[in-house]
Amino acid sequence: MNSKIEELRNKAMEKYRYSDCDGDNNHGIRLNEEKFALLIIQECCRIVNLWTDEDSSEDDEDVYQTKWIKKTFGLI
Repeated sequence: MNSKIEELRNKAMEKYRYSDCDGDNNHGIRLNEEKFALLIIQECCRIVNLWTDEDSSEDDEDVYQTKWIKKTFGLI
C-alpha cells in the first residue's frame, strides 16, 4: 500500500465498543470509511493547491478546482 494512503488510513481508524454473544463489552478498532474518504479528498485538494500555486499566477484557479472536487463529492 502507498505510504500516503496508509498514513491517511491510520488517521481514519477509530475505537469502538461492541457486545459479544455473552453480553460482554469489548473494544476494537475499525476503519471509519467516511473519514478515510474525506481525508483522501482533502489531500487531493491540497495537492491541487500546490500545483496551481507553482504553475499559475491566478489565485482564483486553485479555489475553483478545489471547489469542483469538493462539489463532486458532495462536500459543498
